[in-house]
Amino acid sequence: MNAPAFFNKIPRQYLIGGIIAFVLVCVFGYYQLISFESTDDAFIDGHIAPVSALVQGRIVSVTVQDNQIVHQGDLLAQIDDKDYVYDRDMAQADFLAAQAELNEAQTDEKRYEKLVSKQEISKEEFDHTSLRVKNVIMKFFNISSL
Repeated sequence: MNAPAFFNKIPRQYLIGGIIAFVLVCVFGYYQLISFESTDDAFIDGHIAPVSALVQGRIVSVTVQDNQIVHQGDLLAQIDDKDYVYDRDMAQADFLAAQAELNEAQTDEKRYEKLVSKQEISKEEFDHTSLRVKNVIMKFFNISSL
């Protein structure tokens, strides 16, 4: 069998390189075609389960791998707790400050009670101190309820 005339003009190395390139393109194309899911109705079946955190925040580590089976209650990711630790510490500081303020107000009230009984201060000053104690108690319970 004789080759067509234009094959005789092409150097043999280019012809072999072209055939190899054509085969590689065909293999790559076939691989791309078989690697994707095809459907008749354009829907892929799957099970979707919603996942949500109890608190919001930045995720610092993910403890599961792709396609790993997990169960309810498993730790999936760890959330950065810096903001929550800061808020907790601030709440504890507010609580301790309110507790100290309450102790001071109650001590002042006892002292003013003795002074008013000796008539060394006016009843108005004592009432003012008693009102301060009530306000501090309300503030203390508001902070402690958080």
